[in-house]
Amino acid sequence: MKIRSIALLLLFSGQFELWAQGGRPDAAALVREVRFGQAAQSYELSGELSKRGRSVPFRMSLAAELKLLKFRFNQPTQVISLALKDNRYELQELVAGGGAAKPLAQERYSEAIRGTDVTYEDISQRFLYWPDPVILGDKKIRTTIWRDTWVIQLENPRRDLGPYGTVKIWVDKESRALLQVEAYDRQRRLVKRFKVIVVQKDPELGIWLLQKMRIETIDPQTNRRKWTYMKMNKPVRME
Repeated sequence: MKIRSIALLLLFSGQFELWAQGGRPDAAALVREVRFGQAAQSYELSGELSKRGRSVPFRMSLAAELKLLKFRFNQPTQVISLALKDNRYELQELVAGGGAAKPLAQERYSEAIRGTDVTYEDISQRFLYWPDPVILGDKKIRTTIWRDTWVIQLENPRRDLGPYGTVKIWVDKESRALLQVEAYDRQRRLVKRFKVIVVQKDPELGIWLLQKMRIETIDPQTNRRKWTYMKMNKPVRME
């Protein structure tokens, strides 16, 4: 069974590189898979972000040839595009009446999207480009069923770039999908957790996709928590 998370894309690299450390995969090669994978097929699907009973619908599309992921919101129109390159990402925004799509300003990465707890930082997933990832070990975690994962730690190389200083990711051993993310601030306090809790299999595409994800935001001063949920509907193949 293959499980694939829609926000994180995988490109399979060679077994020799992945298993260069013997019984444990090479961490850098594994993270590259998480960045680029699932770009083998193009599809479109609808979903929603929900928080405290408020729903924010959107459409998501993946253009495999371009490795381009787009999120489209309405009222007002906003399109967030994430282009995944070999050594960098490109996050752009197009808004109604704003002309062509433009790169998102760095100071806006910490902004919440549409009143939810999801930020542009989270959409960009630029932590997947941080250098020198380290595998901490392996662990079973539960989504629809229990899965074996590798736990990888990434450290932000710049103190002036983004709100996260350390990020831990849980990567499914079989599919290389990202099943959980924990983000920590500069004092190594947990501030956000992404958890895939339900997956769905699409018989036409032949892959497993995210159906429901919980995004938990933690105030490190008070330990108060807020939750946003991402739900996805059945995908449609794009020719």
